[in-house]
Amino acid sequence: ELELFQSVANINVNLGSLHIQLKKYPEAKTYLLKGLDMCRQTGSKEGMKEAYQGLAELNSLTGNYNEALEDYKLFITYRDSLNNEENTKKITQAQMQYEFDKKEAAAKLEQEKKEAVTRAESNKQQVVIWSICGILVLVIAFAAYVYRSFLQKQKINVEITQQKHIIEEKQNEIISSIN
Repeated sequence: ELELFQSVANINVNLGSLHIQLKKYPEAKTYLLKGLDMCRQTGSKEGMKEAYQGLAELNSLTGNYNEALEDYKLFITYRDSLNNEENTKKITQAQMQYEFDKKEAAAKLEQEKKEAVTRAESNKQQVVIWSICGILVLVIAFAAYVYRSFLQKQKINVEITQQKHIIEEKQNEIISSIN
């Protein structure tokens, strides 16, 4: 309902401006004052600014220079007020964007830091795994060498035992033949 009332107020102000262009000054003043009154009721600074601008132009065209000056001053006041509000909104928005960007950059930096720690831990784990694999290969190679040596010693022991038996047999034969 407030929006409808505000729309009607804006229509009155626009009709007043149109009547100024048509040089129907009494009608223009009626519409502008009616629109201004409605804008005051709704608190529309934009509407009041437009109404005062129209009234300043109308009073200037009709020779009411004192009223034109007062209306122009009020127009400037509302224009500056709206500009200040807009600038305040822009500054607030810029500050909020800065804070958001700052937090986002901090979060990104934190994420990169976590990723770097994860990569470092992964690299450390790979070094450990490769070291264990290397040590395991060395242990297997050493075990193979020891086993090979064991087998060679066993083979030599078997040969020595066989030769010992052969020698004992020969010795027994020699002793038997001497007897």
